[in-house]
Amino acid sequence: PIDKGIEYAEHIAEELRRRGIRAQAMHSKNIKAIEAFIAGEIDVLVGVATYYGVLVRGIDLPETIRYAIFVGIPRHKIALRLKEVKAQDVLRLLPIIRDVVKDDELRRKIEGYIARMRRLIRRAGGYVIERLNQILSGERKAETRGEKEFIEAYNILKELTNRKDIIDALKDHPEVSIIEEEGELYILIPDAPTYIQASGRTSRLFLGGISKGLSIVLVDDIKLLKGLERRLKWIMEDFSFTHLSEVDIDSVIGEIDHDRELISKLRAGEVPEEIRVGKKGLMELKTALLVVESPNKARTIARFFGRPSTREYGRLKVYEVNLGNYTLLITASGGHIYDLIQDLPFPGINHIYGVSLVSDKGVGLRFIPVYTTLKRCLDKGHQFALEVPEGEVIRCPSCGSTNIYDAVNAVEAVRDVAMEVDEILVGTDPDTEGEKIAFDLINVILPYNKSVKRVEFHEVTRRAIINAINNPRDINIDLVKAQLVRRIEDRWIGFSLSKQLQTEFWQQFCRNLEEILKQHRARGRTAAILRDLCSRYVSSY
Repeated sequence: PIDKGIEYAEHIAEELRRRGIRAQAMHSKNIKAIEAFIAGEIDVLVGVATYYGVLVRGIDLPETIRYAIFVGIPRHKIALRLKEVKAQDVLRLLPIIRDVVKDDELRRKIEGYIARMRRLIRRAGGYVIERLNQILSGERKAETRGEKEFIEAYNILKELTNRKDIIDALKDHPEVSIIEEEGELYILIPDAPTYIQASGRTSRLFLGGISKGLSIVLVDDIKLLKGLERRLKWIMEDFSFTHLSEVDIDSVIGEIDHDRELISKLRAGEVPEEIRVGKKGLMELKTALLVVESPNKARTIARFFGRPSTREYGRLKVYEVNLGNYTLLITASGGHIYDLIQDLPFPGINHIYGVSLVSDKGVGLRFIPVYTTLKRCLDKGHQFALEVPEGEVIRCPSCGSTNIYDAVNAVEAVRDVAMEVDEILVGTDPDTEGEKIAFDLINVILPYNKSVKRVEFHEVTRRAIINAINNPRDINIDLVKAQLVRRIEDRWIGFSLSKQLQTEFWQQFCRNLEEILKQHRARGRTAAILRDLCSRYVSSY
């Protein structure tokens, strides 16, 4: 663990050498240890479990590294008096303190700080952390609103960690530990990212799939083990630690050694027989784009598979993660991209609120809904579905602003990404609205990528996403038709009744008032149902 330091790593390496095992401690003063390890001159590298350490994430030797042994639970150690504290420590402590605070108002306040700090860091990353550390060290003062809020949170944290009731509650916390050293209290918090990165050195992607690796944790604190397991379950819900006595260790080691033999042969330019004939299975590597509705959902899904890289296509943010056989790109449509047009700008076409009326000699009168891309006023937030003749500027019908976002930009961005991947997976919500969004997306993508599939998941979990990817389906056209009918009904009933309400009934209602109240007046198809529900509720008492 990082709190044990380099000295402990040196001690372990020395103890291993005394027992006949070729081992060296790896740190900044002994970089040559890696060269000796690669050359086969030593068998074990010992280092400190820190997220940015060379052994944790700076070494990639799939044919050599087989095992990761953690001598103690990977963790963060933070002084409760917050002496010489870093910004990262404050951010790690806030959720723990929130868990033990009994005052509801204070808890909500801390939750607000956590949400805003995470949002700030998500947008600006390491730059923000660096500035916050400068503030904590006294190099500069808080200037921005976010920095001032961070200092507020820090001061609250400092006050709470000096209270006996909070310290006692932390001692009873099931997933952290409080220790005392030389009269100072420290809190130990499990470090899941470091565990994932370090154990991941043992299991790498190659032509035969993912190489087998083994991670062993020597438990020095059962509470920290439970906390680490719980944090890992947030990312991989099926994850659990297994006692070493319950594992067929000889069989596991055999699989590990066999995969290293395959990797060594592949590196030498030889394709092993079992890969060539398909026994091991030459893994088919694919790139896929998963499109969901909500940007928050896209970000959440991406984090199920590690720390994603991000790219931007105009206003469209795309996350990239690796699933072994998939390089998965994840983005969001932002909801509907098309909606029933509010008014047809074309002369000579009869229509009722966006549904054109066409006479067909063989069929009779036909109703054809006309759709256009959704627009949103970036000044007032008003959303509308209008078209203007070519050459004219689109203006917000509410405020007249020309600062308009058109969903056609999202369509074009998705098309750009679609041309870079092998297949498209449309994972919009599993309801009529989601099916219509999927239908629209598939139709605009198909000319650019012929492999477009519909995937469906009913919960936002890692397991559900993987299951959806492995079980695509076709568009349910009946659900799409249901949404079309609902949208037309909503438009016809809502628009016509709202107009009547504004021009007739509201005037009558306000007849005796000095002036007509300037209020939003509308009536949709659900208003009558809401009235009935309210009436029944009142009559039941």
